[in-house]
Amino acid sequence: RATPRTTWSTALISTGPTKRPGTCTTRANTCDMNEREQYWDAVKALLIILVVAGHAIQFLEGGDFWSNPVFKGIYMFHMPLFIMVSGYFGITGIERRGWGALMRQAKRLLPPVVFLYILRAAVSIWMFNQPLSTVVTAGDGALWFLVVLLECTLFGCVLMSVRNAVWRVIWLVAPLAVGIFAEGILPYAAYFTTMWPCYLIGAGMRKLDFRPGAVNAKWLIFIPLYAAAHLGFQKEWYMYLTPLSLDAASVYAWCARLLCAVIGSACFLYVVHLCRAAQSRMLCKLGLCTMAVYVLQALFFKGMGMFFPFHCGNTAVVLLIGLLVTCLLYLAYQVTRRVKLIAWLLYGE
Repeated sequence: RATPRTTWSTALISTGPTKRPGTCTTRANTCDMNEREQYWDAVKALLIILVVAGHAIQFLEGGDFWSNPVFKGIYMFHMPLFIMVSGYFGITGIERRGWGALMRQAKRLLPPVVFLYILRAAVSIWMFNQPLSTVVTAGDGALWFLVVLLECTLFGCVLMSVRNAVWRVIWLVAPLAVGIFAEGILPYAAYFTTMWPCYLIGAGMRKLDFRPGAVNAKWLIFIPLYAAAHLGFQKEWYMYLTPLSLDAASVYAWCARLLCAVIGSACFLYVVHLCRAAQSRMLCKLGLCTMAVYVLQALFFKGMGMFFPFHCGNTAVVLLIGLLVTCLLYLAYQVTRRVKLIAWLLYGE
């Protein structure tokens, strides 16, 4: 008897275990597992390069960087796709370990977040004579992604612990309400309301047993769609400028940036699939340490902005500088990870 086809809309509602492709010991499945991991490592490596490039434009070009076409092309999708990949791999850990997955993430993500917060506060008080009350309440947005990822893991654990399908549907939407009405309580709530749906998309892809082989010639349609989305993308659609609220304009901006994020992510996955050279061994190594490079680039650009402000009006030069910075940060990670205290404080290792 034919089994019913699982759709994305029912994947996250289902209480059954997630399929784990490549877990068999046959040679074919082992090759498939290696190819899948290599593909995602290359995706993460290219995404962290885009993160550094975007911050290079922001800190080095100055001016109205929001209108820079390269900056816009990057920020349309790069962090949403990062959280999709996190959801893709995180949902299996949640199903296997339950709340233990949250504790594991907390042990890994919180040390660099707390360390950078204390470091920035100390520098602000000691060198810039800022009052303690201002420093404590100001917060630090350099590592917002790690905090939001932890929040997504928390709500993911709640979602997967609910066995009733109706309540699971409710918990798919409930975190958005938390992000809207508990903005002063939930850290980076403005970012979370955009990242949570993307996390769910990644989890749904894993529940549907999505593999890189599913990316085929039909995905070519996303290239012109991405070009059209890039042309139509407006400054007000950035989640940094227009957080989700009950206002109609805010809801419209939220829907628009989510649609652009999905289109841009699909286009990016297709391009990586086409470019076999992008899946090189060196890029895959970079893809294994994206969190470390993310933390180091936050330190680098924050420090440069505070102590060594530098501006360059040429976008091509800025992008080359960003690529060079990425390589140097990767080398810095390989050296500093050998010191256990640094590895724990900066990389959660």
